[in-house]
Amino acid sequence: MKLRVFADRCADGLAWLTLAFVGAVAIITGLDVVFRQTVGISIHGLVDLTQLAMMHAVFMSIAYGFGRRTHVAVMLLTEVLSCRVNKVLSAVWWLCAAVLLVILGYAAFDQLLLVYAYGDVSQNIRIPMLWFWLPVVVGLLVAALASLWAVAETLSGYVDQTG
Repeated sequence: MKLRVFADRCADGLAWLTLAFVGAVAIITGLDVVFRQTVGISIHGLVDLTQLAMMHAVFMSIAYGFGRRTHVAVMLLTEVLSCRVNKVLSAVWWLCAAVLLVILGYAAFDQLLLVYAYGDVSQNIRIPMLWFWLPVVVGLLVAALASLWAVAETLSGYVDQTG
């Protein structure tokens, strides 16, 4: 379970980093509103920074949610099925999620390579678009790994009650 502890610490680190980034952008946005109302100027590049923060927040939270098993679950059907059937169904759905996430991650990686090759940058402050696509790729692939981990844990009978 040392690998699980390491993975959890990595997920926590990414979550805190993302939270700090989004928090900083929220503070800057607040300052922008105050500056526009009082002095009549706005902070250049705020739209680019906000979009970048949202890309990180969305895709890192997907990875964090899959890793911590904090997704929404509907238990209408599972309550009437046996434990063994639920275990198999859970493993199958986690595997389906992993496959879908790998496909999406691969497509996002292709897009990352494309924007890198073209040298695309954001409109206002010219942030390389690579930094917008990197959290998409990382978030999807980490979520895929978390899904595969869930398959292994489900089939082995280990259930994380702390996540």
